[in-house]
Amino acid sequence: EYTFVHSANVSVLSIILGMRLGLDRKKLSELGFAALFHDIGKVKLPIDLINKPAQYDELEWAMMQRHPIMGVKTLVFTRDIDEYTSRAVLVVFEHHMHLDLSGYPKVKNHRALNLFTRIVNISDAYNAMTSGRVYIKEAISPHEALRKMVRSSGVNFDPVLLKLFV
Repeated sequence: EYTFVHSANVSVLSIILGMRLGLDRKKLSELGFAALFHDIGKVKLPIDLINKPAQYDELEWAMMQRHPIMGVKTLVFTRDIDEYTSRAVLVVFEHHMHLDLSGYPKVKNHRALNLFTRIVNISDAYNAMTSGRVYIKEAISPHEALRKMVRSSGVNFDPVLLKLFV
């Protein structure tokens, strides 16, 4: 249930940020679709891993870090490749990469992250911090989440987009 609610929240937050950027209805629709499916790869992970009430060990964390790649495979094999799917595939793959390309999955070629990815990255991080998770008993306040995000602006998050998000 957490992943479903989280994905819906990330989609709404992403669309709102896209509206602040002045994206047209078609782009907002593509952004919302991509954001809604950003964690689709988690459906391929064991449910007990997703719902684990404690921190992940090294092996579990390695499994969790594979969900972007599993998400790409899920979308590619279950949908026709159109504008929505191709954009979503990129966001699904990149959504845990940071602005400086740290994060995961690791890539060999350095390149700028897609605009939609940078938007979803911010919305995803904010919602995860403020919602809590199974292994985090209390979510942090929106103010504290934004403070943490601003501190890593320029490294983890696009500073211009983060400013608009705030």
